[in-house]
Amino acid sequence: MDRKEKITVLIVENIPQMQKQLKKLLSLIENVEVVAELTTSQAAVEEIRESKPEVALVDLNLPDMNGIKLVEIIRREFPFTQALLLSQDKNYNTMLSAMRSGASDFLTHDVNLEELATAIRRAGEQAIADRSKAHPYAPSSFLPGEPTQRGVDRQTGKIITVYSPKGGAGVTSIAINLAIALQDRETTVGLVDSSIQFGDVPILLNELPKYSLVELVPRVNALDAKMVEDTMLFHKSSGLHILTAPPRPELSEKVTGNNMSQILEFMRQMFNYVVVNTSSFVSDPCLAALDAGDLIVLLTTPEIAAIRNTRSFLELWDGLNMNLERVLLTINFFDAKKNLTPEKVSESLKHPVAATIPLDREVAYRSANFGVPFMMSNKEAPISQGVADLADLIREKVYEVEEEERVRLFAPA
Repeated sequence: MDRKEKITVLIVENIPQMQKQLKKLLSLIENVEVVAELTTSQAAVEEIRESKPEVALVDLNLPDMNGIKLVEIIRREFPFTQALLLSQDKNYNTMLSAMRSGASDFLTHDVNLEELATAIRRAGEQAIADRSKAHPYAPSSFLPGEPTQRGVDRQTGKIITVYSPKGGAGVTSIAINLAIALQDRETTVGLVDSSIQFGDVPILLNELPKYSLVELVPRVNALDAKMVEDTMLFHKSSGLHILTAPPRPELSEKVTGNNMSQILEFMRQMFNYVVVNTSSFVSDPCLAALDAGDLIVLLTTPEIAAIRNTRSFLELWDGLNMNLERVLLTINFFDAKKNLTPEKVSESLKHPVAATIPLDREVAYRSANFGVPFMMSNKEAPISQGVADLADLIREKVYEVEEEERVRLFAPA
């Protein structure tokens, strides 16, 4: 965002003293303009419809409506206005409800200038980015609800599969943020959640999907771009199109390895990159996702158990006669202060560490619980820089991997 571009803010607060305090603090933040100070949700909705502010500061206790309900209305009816919830204290249940309602941040009445400025700028930049692009990453023919017409040759897209043989390694978070990092105005990216039983990509994006990849299974031999597009969830803030996992574990039985392979191979025609989220259990759909991957981002963590599991996976991969050059070994939650260095991990696994993603509990926690990927909310954070570097490495390496003698476990459709 150009720092000269003003962030407009609406204050919705029925305590006069607090309203005055917020206005004073906001006046001290550069390039922030208060458009109105209101006391009711009804007046707030009318004002947002009229002035379209980037940010609405909403108090929890309003005379005509609970603030969380107002945040839900704002995010549903005015998606280009970000909402911040204000509360008298930091109650965990209230904070959780704020996250679920779509609030971009949660602040207390004793918020200081620095905290308020950070939250306002983050929300404002997101709102301005959303408005300026609406959906910049895909051609206009790929907007939701419109027919898709792409002249993309078969097999042009590249599939990047993110996997860890140990749960808790942050696979889903990295897959989401990597997809965002790979995307730009010239590059389209699709995200597939192949964690079939308990996929939670929509949860981390604060979305509720209408369909999932299960809808494609009966039609897997007659897929077309419009069908796949209509099945995917469109995440407005990032511009990502997401093929989500089944909503219930028992539905996972409908998805076979061959189904997954056919879907992924078809999606090569629709996107420049297809990023695939996986579970640690090597089921047939997971194996199909690994098989389809032009590159495998193999996540491990600096823990003995994780490294042991990673060694077992590399042995399995080699035993299947799969190309180890396709595997980008990546250490997540990396802490430079610890003794387990990339060199030691490489030596132990007899495979080079390609990338490290720094440990940043606070940024990762806020990203997961507020449903805003850190590649969008905090691009300058070390964890974001780590994912950006990984994306650059993928762009460089994905066309270097030898294809001629590639072994396939599932025959491409």
